[in-house]
Amino acid sequence: MLNLTSLDGIGGLHLSLKYAIEKLVEHGQAIDIKVIKAFELNENCNNIYKRHFKDTQVCTKSIESLNIDDIPKANIWLLGPCQPFTRGGAKRDSDDNRCKPLLKIIDLMYKIDVSNMPSIWFIENVVNFEQSRTHKFMIDMFNDLDYTYIQFLLSPTLLNIPNTRVRYYCMAFRCSNLVLSCKYSILSRYENFIASNILRNNCKGTKKLEYKLIINDPQNKSTYDELLCHLPYSSKFCYKLLHSHPKKIGDIIYTAKSSLFSEVANKVIERNNSFRFDIVNELSIVSTTITRSYIESAGRGEPLFMKSSNVDNTKYINEYLSCDEPSSVYKQIFDTSKLCPSRFQCINEIDLSKCNIRFLQPSEILSLMGFPSNWLSAIYKYDSLEFLKQQYSLIGNSISIHIVSILMYYMIDLACANKVLL
Repeated sequence: MLNLTSLDGIGGLHLSLKYAIEKLVEHGQAIDIKVIKAFELNENCNNIYKRHFKDTQVCTKSIESLNIDDIPKANIWLLGPCQPFTRGGAKRDSDDNRCKPLLKIIDLMYKIDVSNMPSIWFIENVVNFEQSRTHKFMIDMFNDLDYTYIQFLLSPTLLNIPNTRVRYYCMAFRCSNLVLSCKYSILSRYENFIASNILRNNCKGTKKLEYKLIINDPQNKSTYDELLCHLPYSSKFCYKLLHSHPKKIGDIIYTAKSSLFSEVANKVIERNNSFRFDIVNELSIVSTTITRSYIESAGRGEPLFMKSSNVDNTKYINEYLSCDEPSSVYKQIFDTSKLCPSRFQCINEIDLSKCNIRFLQPSEILSLMGFPSNWLSAIYKYDSLEFLKQQYSLIGNSISIHIVSILMYYMIDLACANKVLL
Protein backbone atom coordinates (compact mmCIF):
# COMPACT_ATOMS: atom_id res chain seq x y z
CA MET A 1 0.00 0.00 0.00
CA LEU A 2 1.38 3.39 -1.06
CA ASN A 3 0.07 6.55 0.60
CA LEU A 4 -0.58 9.87 -1.04
CA THR A 5 -1.54 13.37 0.05
CA SER A 6 -2.90 16.15 -2.13
CA LEU A 7 -4.00 19.76 -2.53
CA ASP A 8 -6.96 19.00 -4.70
CA GLY A 9 -10.00 21.32 -4.86
CA ILE A 10 -13.03 19.37 -6.13
CA GLY A 11 -10.99 16.18 -6.52
CA GLY A 12 -9.60 16.38 -10.05
CA LEU A 13 -6.16 15.07 -9.10
CA HIS A 14 -7.70 12.22 -7.09
CA LEU A 15 -10.03 11.29 -9.96
CA SER A 16 -7.14 11.40 -12.47
CA LEU A 17 -5.12 9.11 -10.22
CA LYS A 18 -8.08 6.72 -9.92
CA TYR A 19 -8.40 6.54 -13.71
CA ALA A 20 -4.64 6.05 -14.13
CA ILE A 21 -4.52 3.22 -11.59
CA GLU A 22 -7.45 1.47 -13.27
CA LYS A 23 -5.56 1.49 -16.56
CA LEU A 24 -2.30 0.37 -14.94
CA VAL A 25 -4.06 -2.59 -13.34
CA GLU A 26 -5.76 -3.35 -16.66
CA HIS A 27 -2.29 -3.44 -18.25
CA GLY A 28 -0.92 -5.85 -15.65
CA GLN A 29 0.71 -3.45 -13.18
CA ALA A 30 0.12 -4.46 -9.56
CA ILE A 31 -0.32 -1.12 -7.80
CA ASP A 32 -2.29 -0.06 -4.72
CA ILE A 33 -2.32 3.62 -3.79
CA LYS A 34 -4.48 5.25 -1.13
CA VAL A 35 -5.05 8.98 -0.82
CA ILE A 36 -4.73 9.48 2.92
CA LYS A 37 -5.19 13.24 3.20
CA ALA A 38 -6.39 16.18 1.12
CA PHE A 39 -5.91 19.84 1.99
CA GLU A 40 -8.54 22.42 1.03
CA LEU A 41 -10.00 25.53 2.67
CA ASN A 42 -12.99 26.11 0.37
CA GLU A 43 -16.14 24.67 1.91
CA ASN A 44 -17.86 24.13 -1.45
CA CYS A 45 -14.84 22.21 -2.74
CA ASN A 46 -14.80 20.07 0.38
CA ASN A 47 -18.49 19.20 0.11
CA ILE A 48 -17.93 17.90 -3.41
CA TYR A 49 -14.68 16.14 -2.56
CA LYS A 50 -16.20 14.34 0.43
CA ARG A 51 -19.18 13.29 -1.66
CA HIS A 52 -16.93 11.41 -4.09
CA PHE A 53 -14.05 10.34 -1.82
CA LYS A 54 -15.58 9.47 1.53
CA ASP A 55 -12.55 7.55 2.82
CA THR A 56 -10.06 10.42 2.46
CA GLN A 57 -9.47 12.77 5.37
CA VAL A 58 -9.89 16.42 4.37
CA CYS A 59 -7.84 18.98 6.28
CA THR A 60 -9.23 22.52 6.35
CA LYS A 61 -6.18 24.03 8.02
CA SER A 62 -4.41 26.61 5.86
CA ILE A 63 -1.19 25.37 4.28
CA GLU A 64 0.68 28.44 5.52
CA SER A 65 -0.03 27.48 9.13
CA LEU A 66 1.17 23.87 8.81
CA ASN A 67 4.18 22.60 10.68
CA ILE A 68 6.21 19.44 10.17
CA ASP A 69 3.95 17.40 12.45
CA ASP A 70 0.91 18.26 10.30
CA ILE A 71 2.43 16.67 7.20
CA PRO A 72 1.53 12.98 6.95
CA LYS A 73 4.17 10.58 5.75
CA ALA A 74 3.21 9.84 2.15
CA ASN A 75 4.96 8.36 -0.86
CA ILE A 76 3.42 10.85 -3.29
CA TRP A 77 2.41 14.49 -3.02
CA LEU A 78 0.00 16.03 -5.51
CA LEU A 79 -0.22 19.81 -5.77
CA GLY A 80 -2.89 21.69 -7.68
CA PRO A 81 -2.48 25.15 -9.21
CA CYS A 82 -2.08 28.63 -7.79
CA GLN A 83 -2.93 31.58 -10.01
CA PRO A 84 -0.48 34.54 -9.69
CA PHE A 85 1.11 33.78 -13.06
CA THR A 86 -1.76 34.09 -15.53
CA ARG A 87 -1.32 36.37 -18.51
CA GLY A 88 -4.17 38.63 -17.47
CA GLY A 89 -3.22 38.88 -13.81
CA ALA A 90 -0.99 41.27 -11.89
CA LYS A 91 1.90 38.77 -12.07
CA ARG A 92 3.05 39.43 -8.50
CA ASP A 93 4.66 35.98 -8.48
CA SER A 94 6.03 34.98 -5.07
CA ASP A 95 4.73 38.25 -3.56
CA ASP A 96 1.15 37.13 -4.20
CA ASN A 97 -0.67 35.55 -1.25
CA ARG A 98 -1.83 32.72 -3.51
CA CYS A 99 1.79 31.57 -3.74
CA LYS A 100 2.15 31.16 0.00
CA PRO A 101 0.95 27.52 0.17
CA LEU A 102 3.52 26.33 -2.38
CA LEU A 103 6.29 28.44 -0.82
CA LYS A 104 5.39 27.04 2.60
CA ILE A 105 5.61 23.46 1.31
CA ILE A 106 8.99 24.20 -0.29
CA ASP A 107 10.19 25.59 3.04
CA LEU A 108 8.92 22.54 4.94
CA MET A 109 10.73 20.20 2.57
CA TYR A 110 14.07 21.51 3.81
CA LYS A 111 13.03 20.71 7.39
CA ILE A 112 11.49 17.26 6.92
CA ASP A 113 13.57 14.24 7.80
CA VAL A 114 14.87 12.49 4.68
CA SER A 115 12.97 9.32 5.58
CA ASN A 116 9.68 11.28 5.50
CA MET A 117 10.24 12.99 2.16
CA PRO A 118 7.84 11.98 -0.61
CA SER A 119 9.26 9.72 -3.29
CA ILE A 120 7.27 11.56 -5.97
CA TRP A 121 5.85 15.02 -6.52
CA PHE A 122 3.22 15.93 -9.10
CA ILE A 123 2.54 19.63 -9.69
CA GLU A 124 0.02 21.31 -11.99
CA ASN A 125 0.03 25.07 -12.51
CA VAL A 126 -0.97 27.76 -14.96
CA VAL A 127 1.17 28.69 -17.94
CA ASN A 128 3.88 31.29 -17.11
CA PHE A 129 4.59 29.55 -13.80
CA GLU A 130 7.63 28.10 -15.57
CA GLN A 131 9.05 31.63 -15.93
CA SER A 132 8.46 32.69 -12.33
CA ARG A 133 10.64 33.12 -9.25
CA THR A 134 8.43 30.62 -7.47
CA HIS A 135 9.22 28.03 -10.13
CA LYS A 136 12.93 28.71 -9.60
CA PHE A 137 12.51 28.19 -5.84
CA MET A 138 10.81 24.86 -6.53
CA ILE A 139 13.47 23.70 -8.99
CA ASP A 140 16.24 24.76 -6.60
CA MET A 141 14.58 22.67 -3.90
CA PHE A 142 14.42 19.64 -6.21
CA ASN A 143 18.10 20.07 -7.06
CA ASP A 144 19.13 20.53 -3.42
CA LEU A 145 17.22 17.44 -2.28
CA ASP A 146 18.33 15.13 -5.11
CA TYR A 147 15.11 14.90 -7.07
CA THR A 148 15.05 14.24 -10.80
CA TYR A 149 12.22 16.12 -12.45
CA ILE A 150 10.39 16.16 -15.77
CA GLN A 151 8.35 19.17 -16.91
CA PHE A 152 5.61 19.55 -19.49
CA LEU A 153 3.53 22.32 -21.05
CA LEU A 154 0.41 20.71 -22.49
CA SER A 155 -3.12 21.36 -23.72
CA PRO A 156 -6.07 18.98 -24.30
CA THR A 157 -6.00 20.06 -27.96
CA LEU A 158 -2.99 17.75 -28.33
CA LEU A 159 -5.53 14.93 -27.90
CA ASN A 160 -8.00 16.56 -30.31
CA ILE A 161 -10.23 17.41 -27.35
CA PRO A 162 -12.10 20.60 -28.30
CA ASN A 163 -10.83 22.86 -25.54
CA THR A 164 -7.66 24.86 -25.01
CA ARG A 165 -6.26 24.61 -21.50
CA VAL A 166 -2.51 25.15 -21.58
CA ARG A 167 -1.02 24.14 -18.26
CA TYR A 168 2.39 23.51 -16.71
CA TYR A 169 3.03 20.05 -15.26
CA CYS A 170 5.98 18.69 -13.32
CA MET A 171 6.74 15.30 -11.83
CA ALA A 172 9.77 14.85 -9.58
CA PHE A 173 11.31 11.59 -8.36
CA ARG A 174 13.81 10.86 -5.58
CA CYS A 175 15.97 8.96 -8.02
CA SER A 176 19.24 10.41 -9.30
CA ASN A 177 19.52 8.10 -12.32
CA LEU A 178 16.01 8.00 -13.69
CA VAL A 179 15.64 5.84 -16.81
CA LEU A 180 13.02 7.49 -18.97
CA SER A 181 11.99 4.50 -21.08
CA CYS A 182 8.64 2.87 -20.33
CA LYS A 183 6.87 -0.02 -22.03
CA TYR A 184 4.42 2.11 -24.01
CA SER A 185 6.34 5.39 -24.05
CA ILE A 186 7.68 7.17 -27.11
CA LEU A 187 10.85 7.44 -25.02
CA SER A 188 11.34 3.66 -25.04
CA ARG A 189 11.84 3.86 -28.80
CA TYR A 190 14.61 6.45 -28.47
CA GLU A 191 16.46 5.58 -25.30
CA ASN A 192 19.43 7.82 -26.10
CA PHE A 193 17.26 10.86 -26.74
CA ILE A 194 14.62 12.90 -25.01
CA ALA A 195 11.23 13.95 -26.35
CA SER A 196 11.11 17.56 -27.41
CA ASN A 197 8.42 18.58 -24.96
CA ILE A 198 10.10 17.27 -21.83
CA LEU A 199 12.56 19.05 -19.59
CA ARG A 200 14.84 16.86 -17.57
CA ASN A 201 17.53 17.70 -15.04
CA ASN A 202 19.81 15.04 -13.60
CA CYS A 203 20.00 17.13 -10.40
CA LYS A 204 23.78 16.80 -10.16
CA GLY A 205 25.87 19.94 -10.44
CA THR A 206 24.98 23.09 -12.34
CA LYS A 207 26.02 22.20 -15.87
CA LYS A 208 23.15 22.26 -18.34
CA LEU A 209 22.84 18.93 -20.06
CA GLU A 210 22.02 18.89 -23.76
CA TYR A 211 19.72 16.37 -25.39
CA LYS A 212 19.20 15.80 -29.09
CA LEU A 213 15.69 16.29 -30.33
CA ILE A 214 14.08 13.56 -32.38
CA ILE A 215 13.70 15.57 -35.56
CA ASN A 216 15.05 15.37 -39.08
CA ASP A 217 18.20 17.33 -38.28
CA PRO A 218 20.27 15.17 -35.88
CA GLN A 219 22.52 18.14 -35.08
CA ASN A 220 19.66 20.10 -33.58
CA LYS A 221 19.91 20.19 -29.78
CA SER A 222 17.97 21.60 -26.89
CA THR A 223 18.78 22.37 -23.29
CA TYR A 224 16.39 21.83 -20.41
CA ASP A 225 15.74 25.57 -20.07
CA GLU A 226 13.41 25.24 -23.05
CA LEU A 227 9.88 24.12 -22.24
CA LEU A 228 8.46 22.20 -25.17
CA CYS A 229 5.16 20.52 -25.70
CA HIS A 230 4.30 16.88 -26.35
CA LEU A 231 2.67 14.02 -24.48
CA PRO A 232 4.92 11.18 -23.29
CA TYR A 233 3.02 8.53 -25.26
CA SER A 234 1.91 8.11 -28.84
CA SER A 235 -1.54 9.51 -29.62
CA LYS A 236 -2.84 6.00 -30.26
CA PHE A 237 -1.86 4.83 -26.79
CA CYS A 238 -3.05 8.04 -25.11
CA TYR A 239 -6.55 7.49 -26.50
CA LYS A 240 -6.58 4.02 -24.91
CA LEU A 241 -5.94 5.63 -21.52
CA LEU A 242 -8.88 8.04 -21.71
CA HIS A 243 -12.24 7.34 -20.07
CA SER A 244 -13.91 9.79 -22.44
CA HIS A 245 -12.77 11.50 -25.61
CA PRO A 246 -14.99 14.29 -26.96
CA LYS A 247 -13.79 15.23 -30.44
CA LYS A 248 -16.14 18.13 -31.09
CA ILE A 249 -18.28 20.42 -28.96
CA GLY A 250 -21.42 18.55 -29.97
CA ASP A 251 -20.15 15.51 -28.06
CA ILE A 252 -20.60 17.28 -24.73
CA ILE A 253 -23.78 19.29 -25.42
CA TYR A 254 -26.95 18.57 -23.43
CA THR A 255 -30.35 20.21 -23.73
CA ALA A 256 -30.24 23.34 -21.57
CA LYS A 257 -32.19 22.75 -18.36
CA SER A 258 -32.87 26.44 -17.83
CA SER A 259 -33.37 29.56 -19.93
CA LEU A 260 -30.93 31.30 -17.59
CA PHE A 261 -27.95 30.34 -19.78
CA SER A 262 -29.48 32.15 -22.77
CA GLU A 263 -30.82 35.09 -20.78
CA VAL A 264 -27.43 35.96 -19.31
CA ALA A 265 -25.73 35.46 -22.68
CA ASN A 266 -28.21 37.80 -24.38
CA LYS A 267 -27.49 40.54 -21.83
CA VAL A 268 -23.78 40.12 -22.47
CA ILE A 269 -24.29 40.28 -26.22
CA GLU A 270 -26.38 43.44 -26.04
CA ARG A 271 -23.64 45.25 -24.12
CA ASN A 272 -20.79 44.05 -26.35
CA ASN A 273 -22.19 43.71 -29.86
CA SER A 274 -18.91 44.73 -31.54
CA PHE A 275 -16.74 42.33 -29.53
CA ARG A 276 -15.44 39.23 -31.32
CA PHE A 277 -16.78 36.38 -29.22
CA ASP A 278 -15.56 32.81 -29.32
CA ILE A 279 -18.79 31.31 -30.64
CA VAL A 280 -18.74 27.53 -30.89
CA ASN A 281 -21.27 25.11 -32.32
CA GLU A 282 -21.82 21.36 -32.46
CA LEU A 283 -19.05 20.89 -35.05
CA SER A 284 -16.41 23.06 -33.35
CA ILE A 285 -13.13 21.25 -32.67
CA VAL A 286 -11.71 23.77 -30.21
CA SER A 287 -12.80 26.39 -27.68
CA THR A 288 -10.95 28.87 -25.51
CA THR A 289 -9.99 28.17 -21.90
CA ILE A 290 -12.87 28.34 -19.45
CA THR A 291 -11.87 30.04 -16.21
CA ARG A 292 -13.41 30.48 -12.78
CA SER A 293 -14.95 33.82 -13.86
CA TYR A 294 -16.68 32.35 -16.93
CA ILE A 295 -20.15 33.82 -16.40
CA GLU A 296 -18.91 36.87 -14.47
CA SER A 297 -16.43 37.98 -17.13
CA ALA A 298 -19.35 38.59 -19.48
CA GLY A 299 -18.28 35.80 -21.79
CA ARG A 300 -15.59 37.95 -23.33
CA GLY A 301 -12.77 35.73 -24.47
CA GLU A 302 -14.48 32.53 -23.32
CA PRO A 303 -16.79 30.37 -25.44
CA LEU A 304 -20.48 30.86 -26.04
CA PHE A 305 -22.50 28.06 -27.65
CA MET A 306 -24.65 28.74 -30.71
CA LYS A 307 -26.96 25.99 -31.90
CA SER A 308 -27.88 25.47 -35.56
CA SER A 309 -24.79 27.03 -37.08
CA ASN A 310 -23.99 25.95 -40.61
CA VAL A 311 -20.25 26.53 -40.23
CA ASP A 312 -18.31 23.33 -40.93
CA ASN A 313 -15.10 23.23 -38.91
CA THR A 314 -14.10 19.69 -39.81
CA LYS A 315 -11.89 20.92 -42.66
CA TYR A 316 -9.40 22.14 -40.04
CA ILE A 317 -9.10 18.81 -38.26
CA ASN A 318 -6.67 16.93 -40.48
CA GLU A 319 -4.04 19.68 -40.45
CA TYR A 320 -3.92 19.74 -36.66
CA LEU A 321 -4.20 16.09 -35.75
CA SER A 322 -1.85 15.04 -32.95
CA CYS A 323 1.54 13.79 -34.06
CA ASP A 324 3.12 10.68 -32.61
CA GLU A 325 6.69 11.94 -32.93
CA PRO A 326 8.32 14.43 -30.58
CA SER A 327 8.97 16.81 -33.45
CA SER A 328 5.46 18.24 -33.11
CA VAL A 329 5.20 22.00 -33.41
CA TYR A 330 3.39 24.41 -31.12
CA LYS A 331 0.23 25.03 -33.15
CA GLN A 332 -2.07 23.13 -30.82
CA ILE A 333 -0.63 24.79 -27.73
CA PHE A 334 -0.28 28.49 -28.38
CA ASP A 335 -1.65 29.26 -31.84
CA THR A 336 -5.13 28.01 -31.05
CA SER A 337 -6.95 30.66 -33.08
CA LYS A 338 -5.71 28.85 -36.18
CA LEU A 339 -7.33 25.61 -35.08
CA CYS A 340 -10.70 27.01 -36.10
CA PRO A 341 -10.46 30.66 -37.16
CA SER A 342 -14.10 30.93 -38.24
CA ARG A 343 -15.40 30.66 -34.69
CA PHE A 344 -14.45 34.23 -33.64
CA GLN A 345 -17.42 36.36 -34.63
CA CYS A 346 -18.97 39.73 -33.90
CA ILE A 347 -22.58 39.47 -32.84
CA ASN A 348 -23.58 42.20 -35.28
CA GLU A 349 -22.51 39.84 -38.07
CA ILE A 350 -25.01 37.17 -36.97
CA ASP A 351 -28.76 36.96 -37.51
CA LEU A 352 -29.74 36.37 -33.88
CA SER A 353 -33.35 35.67 -34.83
CA LYS A 354 -32.19 32.37 -36.30
CA CYS A 355 -29.79 31.44 -33.52
CA ASN A 356 -29.89 30.52 -29.87
CA ILE A 357 -26.71 31.65 -28.12
CA ARG A 358 -26.03 30.61 -24.53
CA PHE A 359 -23.34 29.91 -21.99
CA LEU A 360 -22.12 26.35 -21.70
CA GLN A 361 -23.70 24.54 -18.75
CA PRO A 362 -21.54 23.33 -15.84
CA SER A 363 -22.30 19.70 -16.79
CA GLU A 364 -21.03 20.37 -20.32
CA ILE A 365 -17.81 22.00 -19.13
CA LEU A 366 -17.22 19.12 -16.74
CA SER A 367 -17.51 16.67 -19.65
CA LEU A 368 -15.18 18.84 -21.70
CA MET A 369 -12.57 18.64 -18.93
CA GLY A 370 -12.94 14.89 -18.40
CA PHE A 371 -15.11 14.83 -15.27
CA PRO A 372 -18.40 12.93 -15.12
CA SER A 373 -21.09 15.42 -16.12
CA ASN A 374 -22.89 14.97 -12.76
CA TRP A 375 -19.79 15.62 -10.61
CA LEU A 376 -21.41 18.65 -8.93
CA SER A 377 -25.08 17.69 -9.19
CA ALA A 378 -25.41 16.17 -5.71
CA ILE A 379 -24.49 19.53 -4.17
CA TYR A 380 -26.03 21.87 -6.75
CA LYS A 381 -29.47 20.44 -7.43
CA TYR A 382 -30.94 23.44 -9.28
CA ASP A 383 -29.73 26.45 -11.24
CA SER A 384 -29.65 30.00 -9.95
CA LEU A 385 -27.24 32.72 -10.96
CA GLU A 386 -25.50 32.52 -7.59
CA PHE A 387 -25.13 28.73 -7.77
CA LEU A 388 -23.95 28.93 -11.38
CA LYS A 389 -21.21 31.37 -10.42
CA GLN A 390 -20.08 28.99 -7.68
CA GLN A 391 -20.02 26.02 -10.06
CA TYR A 392 -18.11 27.89 -12.77
CA SER A 393 -15.62 29.05 -10.15
CA LEU A 394 -15.03 25.50 -8.89
CA ILE A 395 -14.70 24.01 -12.37
CA GLY A 396 -12.55 26.84 -13.73
CA ASN A 397 -10.05 26.31 -10.91
CA SER A 398 -9.77 22.60 -11.63
CA ILE A 399 -7.76 20.53 -14.11
CA SER A 400 -7.96 18.63 -17.39
CA ILE A 401 -8.65 15.06 -16.31
CA HIS A 402 -7.73 13.89 -19.82
CA ILE A 403 -4.18 15.26 -19.64
CA VAL A 404 -3.52 14.61 -15.96
CA SER A 405 -4.70 10.98 -15.98
CA ILE A 406 -2.25 10.25 -18.82
CA LEU A 407 0.59 11.96 -16.93
CA MET A 408 -0.34 10.10 -13.73
CA TYR A 409 -0.19 6.82 -15.62
CA TYR A 410 3.23 7.76 -16.98
CA MET A 411 4.46 8.94 -13.57
CA ILE A 412 3.51 5.71 -11.78
CA ASP A 413 4.71 3.51 -14.64
CA LEU A 414 8.03 5.36 -14.63
CA ALA A 415 8.30 5.12 -10.84
CA CYS A 416 7.65 1.38 -10.89
CA ALA A 417 10.16 0.83 -13.71
CA ASN A 418 12.80 2.69 -11.69
CA LYS A 419 11.78 1.13 -8.35
CA VAL A 420 11.17 4.62 -6.92
CA LEU A 421 8.16 3.45 -4.90
CA LEU A 422 9.80 0.56 -3.07
